[in-house]
Amino acid sequence: MPAFQVIHRDEGLTELVLNLIADPRTLDQPRTIVFALEATPVKPLPPDFRRTLTGLGNTHTFTGGPGSYSHLVPAYKGSQRHPTGWDGAWTPDGNMVNSPFPADWDLNRFFNLELAKTGKLYLPYQTLNYTHLTRQLDPRTQGLEGPELWHIIGPEIECKGNGGWCMTPVHMQYRLYRYRDWIRHSSLRGFYFDNAYPILCADRGHGCGYALDDGRIQPTFTLFNMREFYKRLRTLIVAEGIEPCIMTHSTDTFMPAAYAFVDVMMDGETYRYRVPKETAPALAPPAPGATVADADVTAAAATDTDGLAAELIAAEAAATPEAREPATDPAPWRRYWSEYWPPEHFQVFGPPQHWGIMAVTMAYQKHGEEAPADQVARNGSAFLAYLLLHDTEYYLGASRGARLSQAGFDLAEEMRFLPYWEPETRRALHAPAPDVLVGGYQQGDLLLIVAFNRSRLPVRQLPVTVELGALGWGEAGARAGVVEFPKDMKDRGEALAAARRQVLAGGEGGTGGPAAGGGLAVTLDIEPHTFATATILCVPAERK
Repeated sequence: MPAFQVIHRDEGLTELVLNLIADPRTLDQPRTIVFALEATPVKPLPPDFRRTLTGLGNTHTFTGGPGSYSHLVPAYKGSQRHPTGWDGAWTPDGNMVNSPFPADWDLNRFFNLELAKTGKLYLPYQTLNYTHLTRQLDPRTQGLEGPELWHIIGPEIECKGNGGWCMTPVHMQYRLYRYRDWIRHSSLRGFYFDNAYPILCADRGHGCGYALDDGRIQPTFTLFNMREFYKRLRTLIVAEGIEPCIMTHSTDTFMPAAYAFVDVMMDGETYRYRVPKETAPALAPPAPGATVADADVTAAAATDTDGLAAELIAAEAAATPEAREPATDPAPWRRYWSEYWPPEHFQVFGPPQHWGIMAVTMAYQKHGEEAPADQVARNGSAFLAYLLLHDTEYYLGASRGARLSQAGFDLAEEMRFLPYWEPETRRALHAPAPDVLVGGYQQGDLLLIVAFNRSRLPVRQLPVTVELGALGWGEAGARAGVVEFPKDMKDRGEALAAARRQVLAGGEGGTGGPAAGGGLAVTLDIEPHTFATATILCVPAERK
């Protein structure tokens, strides 16, 4: 049984259940249990946060390996060392290190400023819970570093019994001291922290852990120290007059209290259900006439630790025969991505408006060699569609930003996300198919409809009804219609003007029609476990 449960009872009631005693037992004396709830205000998101996320990328934000934007620094063209130094790169010490200072201060600043001219973000790669420290190469980095420093501070930092670095006051002060100088010199907006999650520590000298009645030490998590670290780091950046962008890779550890002062939080890369190629279970060939649903139940039960995939597959096995697909490959990682992650996961994680934190997800990219190209493409399409549906960006491709731009949206301006699970959205957008999730985005007179087919059957000629009045487009004399923008759109203003003319020319029988108080029907074809979109433009009466 989980220690904490959040149970949604109805539209007006959500219960927080604290399961304070895990096993049946008799209490022979009074016991005091102390806990606290920390209120975490949601910080406002900048209007252009979706544009900010299009500036993230592996070649310049993450490890910074050889060849990644090294052309910006001619002296390093073709070099095996990245111009930023060692933020995730190999060094002469023989380690892939990420010390909290650059190898060359001047080249680092130049690299950051030049990269910013291209609209890209440089967030030096760091790891939160451990690192390899190297000696400084630039004499402007004063003080002890590398093994000499670790010899002094290591015992005050290393977690007892769990490995890693505990966010103790010594650890926090060391990092913040180095980061302050780095921010000031290179005008950094922030850092990328990999392996960012609260870790267990039982060292009472760190202020961690507590004694049980039998004398054992119960380890505790470093959640609140993480919160303090990010808060102080953010304060350092703001004090320099810079808009912060602190990013963490925090798969499966989404606790708002710990990450309240973080700007971008990333899920993904390694999921619990992922099966390494070397340890994949040997499965007997499926019996004649078997379905994917039947064949995968055994594989999922053997490899998925929380039973999520087994439950989903078993539910589909009970579906009608017409809804089943002949088995061609029982390997669980070759199933549709959206079958392993239920919508509820992203309803909580994805919309950045919930937490004031921009949501990013990395694909389970290590599967490329394990699946045929058509399977990778099929899952890739489902993956990107799922993220778009939940206002979440794809880390290595900015797919949401590209899709919104293609639909005529301005990423620099505020827009409204329409979550498919909210009653307000269901009143504005609805379709007669329970397995199709319909949401979208609205900006001014533009609406992007995103319809995701979460079934294994294609959907043909699905009517999606747009209630124009529910979107604020119900004024008398307005017209609305489906529009398309050119793929090579150069001037957004001209493209919008042409689209308005298209809507007005549609007439009663075309794509343009009266909007006052009425609805607009859009017909979509959607393949299994992927999506279709449509862009709607409303022309108010005063613009006609």
